[in-house]
Amino acid sequence: MELGIENLKDGLEVVSFMATLIGGIAILFAVRDYSINRKQLNLSALESCISRYREKFLMMNNQSSEQLVTEYIDLVNEELFYFEHQFLPKQVAEEWLDGMIDHLPLYDYAGYLLNGGYCLEIIPQRRLLEQYRFKRVRRIFTVKPSHEMSVIYGDVNRALK
Repeated sequence: MELGIENLKDGLEVVSFMATLIGGIAILFAVRDYSINRKQLNLSALESCISRYREKFLMMNNQSSEQLVTEYIDLVNEELFYFEHQFLPKQVAEEWLDGMIDHLPLYDYAGYLLNGGYCLEIIPQRRLLEQYRFKRVRRIFTVKPSHEMSVIYGDVNRALK
């Protein structure tokens, strides 16, 4: 009888070991699949934003309609969400922010417009960021007092001296 109990214990240990091994392998596959899916989602978000920008906003200027500009701000809001949640590589985020600065108003903490001659005029004129509640865009494009605006729009060499 003792021999049977030992064999049963050994059998259960083997089954337990196999279950643990299979569970570990399943976890490895799940992590791998998650990583692949995350990369695909990141690439999909990147491609979607690029194609929408090229299709609708590439030629945007101060004569563009309020609706078009509002749609652009909505795209920017989405892109900023992707930046904050690291769906896009840092280099892409920096490049896109550089382009956004050409169109969006920059404010200081007191609400003073810092780049009036360099942004789409309709945005501050009609207060589109506030009107459509683009809080993320407003927060990101509010410049801390320690930033030197001449670095952004002026002579970089002069600003660094």
